[in-house]
Amino acid sequence: MSLEPKPTERLISGDDPAVKSSTRIISMDQFRGYTVAGMFIVNFVGGFDAIPSVLKHNNDYCSYADTIMPSFMFAAGFSYRLTILRRLAAVGASAAYRHFFARCFGLVLVSLMMYGFDQKLAKWGRDQPSDHSRLRCLAAQG
Repeated sequence: MSLEPKPTERLISGDDPAVKSSTRIISMDQFRGYTVAGMFIVNFVGGFDAIPSVLKHNNDYCSYADTIMPSFMFAAGFSYRLTILRRLAAVGASAAYRHFFARCFGLVLVSLMMYGFDQKLAKWGRDQPSDHSRLRCLAAQG
């Protein structure tokens, strides 16, 4: 039995034939891990007083916390695109797009069940100060 790789197998490491590459993009997995670690820091650890303000959400400047959600959206969108392209090649356009829309519909339903059915979304906009009231506050201070 030979340990030599088959000609069709790509290797991650040239000196270890037991380690075969996959179709995953390693850097994207690392970026997702970084983003999840950032979410942990911002959302769970950021509430402590000992944490520097640059790791917390604020309204004055772009902090580290403000970069985490766009990073997550980039990683999720990039991965979703790769998934749909792979599914298009494997099962064809009709089945791939049917699965795509079913998955999107399922995500919308989950988000509505978590946040939308109890009118939190409708009330959120009324609780926030309008741009005009912010301008009046600035004018009164200046």
